[in-house]
Amino acid sequence: MTDNKQEIPKAYAPSKTEDKWYKYWLDNGLFHSEPNDKPPFTIAIPPPIVLQAVITV
Repeated sequence: MTDNKQEIPKAYAPSKTEDKWYKYWLDNGLFHSEPNDKPPFTIAIPPPIVLQAVITV
């Protein structure tokens, strides 16, 4: 077995990640949708108090 330790950055650098994935989404048409007769599907995010409890755990 080999030891594959990877350095984890101490802070998130969005410029190193988000530009790459945004380009991928654009190149693959992931922001595109076609109108259809299906009912809309939505997800409501939980209220902030729920998020705060999850974040501070």
